[in-house]
Amino acid sequence: MKLISEEIKFTFDIFKRYWDAYGRLPALLKSPYLYLAFLVSGSAFSLWTKPGWWDLPLGILPNLIGFTLGGYAVWLSFGDIKFRAWLCKDRGRGTSIFMKANAAFVHFICVQIFSLIYAVVAKSLPLFHLAYLLNKQKDPSALPFWSFYLVPIIIKIGSFIGFCLFIYSILCGLAATMAVFRFSTWLEWHTRYPPKIRRIGSGKHTSRPPAAKPEHCQP
Repeated sequence: MKLISEEIKFTFDIFKRYWDAYGRLPALLKSPYLYLAFLVSGSAFSLWTKPGWWDLPLGILPNLIGFTLGGYAVWLSFGDIKFRAWLCKDRGRGTSIFMKANAAFVHFICVQIFSLIYAVVAKSLPLFHLAYLLNKQKDPSALPFWSFYLVPIIIKIGSFIGFCLFIYSILCGLAATMAVFRFSTWLEWHTRYPPKIRRIGSGKHTSRPPAAKPEHCQP
């Protein structure tokens, strides 16, 4: 039991490290991709208001997760040792730029996995059958009258959440892509102006890249 409790503790600790590096709930609420997911899902209401919407994420996300894991492996080998050391430098913000970039990728992967699990549960135990599962006699006439009004609302809310999670998982891919592009601009700057030139030179040689804002790494 002690080993199990320690493993659970380690699991919670690593998820806490990811959540802290990402920026926690404020970073999520400030993400434009989250609100864009709500907008896209609202405009695609004809999909998630019908049974079978879960087939869309089930057909797309497995391949997307594999592609994302490959991209994450490429990111970990991004740049040379000196550049990665520069990214890992403590700038007094509590979390390095390197860890914020990793948190963006991990967030992308976690959202994809949670969306896939949500779709699997929706297909195996759909909300459309909730009223009948709660009814032991399997007799629709024995259901409370309020269930005919409440259950459809629960179904629509659950379907909307699942579809929003699916769209958000795709948009997180765009956010992670732009994060990699941002770091490529930093790599260009770091390569073009080595530390010696930055110390000796002046003007643009001593300035930091305009896009180098760690707080903008989160999707």
